[in-house]
Amino acid sequence: MSQAPPPPPPPAGSDPQMPAPPPAAPPPGYYAPGTTPQPPGAAPGVAYGPPPRWRSLRGITTALTWLFAAHIVFMAVLIIGVFNHLRVLSDNESGGLVLDTKAVNDSNALAGSMITLSVLVSIAIFVLLVIWLYRAAKNNEALGRLNPRLGPGWAIGGWFIPVANFVIPFLIMDDVWRGADPSIARGDPGWRRSSTLGAIWAWLVTAVIWYVPSTIASSGGDVRADEPDKVRRNDTLRIIGAISAILAAVFAIIVIRRIAARQDECLRAQQASAPTT
Repeated sequence: MSQAPPPPPPPAGSDPQMPAPPPAAPPPGYYAPGTTPQPPGAAPGVAYGPPPRWRSLRGITTALTWLFAAHIVFMAVLIIGVFNHLRVLSDNESGGLVLDTKAVNDSNALAGSMITLSVLVSIAIFVLLVIWLYRAAKNNEALGRLNPRLGPGWAIGGWFIPVANFVIPFLIMDDVWRGADPSIARGDPGWRRSSTLGAIWAWLVTAVIWYVPSTIASSGGDVRADEPDKVRRNDTLRIIGAISAILAAVFAIIVIRRIAARQDECLRAQQASAPTT
């Protein structure tokens, strides 16, 4: 079989062909696509590109703290309003044969207005909390924490899956907390074995206890004042739900503030240990 003829020599007077120049050096913190750096003895890493952008959680954490605090105030006033509603109902029952339904209904106005305000605040909390959790999950990636149980996209989509929305966001919070451990080196796969934060799961439990009785109380529609047994049942459920909502908001404040501070601490630790060039 004949071989292909060699390429013709360059024309006389032309410069010889030179290899292409190397690509420009990437900015600090960026790497060419390849394998993630791993500590000695670790399993091979996966291909990756530039790390995600770091975004501080301080501002949104402060906003959420104030919103949760407002929710606590509304729930506390709601409890006062419900107890007043029960008192007026009891006074009317013991005061004569005819139940003053107007007085009973009017005494429920304070509790009703607190429920409306708490719903409005809850909507604002939900929107900011979705943004906060997504940023925290992306920061977890920026800290070099690979292979979480659920990717950052679940920090948004996980809130909209019925029933699972009580589990998925808290699993992501747990990964974010573990990934922000400043004592674990960047790229170390052992970050998943870091200890959890008990307040995350306390928040989950109290949120469920808040949701269940509140849903039962509201699913029955308007309860007439001339049905005192149903009024007492609904008011009792509202008190249980409000107390649980206060506890859930307290745990929420603890969780978001501690995670935000821990991520900042972990970032500073990684920056301090980074080799200087």
